[in-house]
Amino acid sequence: MDSETPHPDFRPEAALRRDRAAQTPPASLFLGVIIWSDDTEQDPTVIADRNPVTLARTM
Repeated sequence: MDSETPHPDFRPEAALRRDRAAQTPPASLFLGVIIWSDDTEQDPTVIADRNPVTLARTM
């Protein structure tokens, strides 16, 4: 391949934007928070939920 020939995987930016727009978002996501302390006696706390409001209320 010479310097004038684009790489076979090259796609113009417009095609990349179109590909991203065609993707559908997932049906649901999990949010999570990990809370830890410098205290070696205390274990980290993990809080996770699908609903961000529930997660915020838990914190």
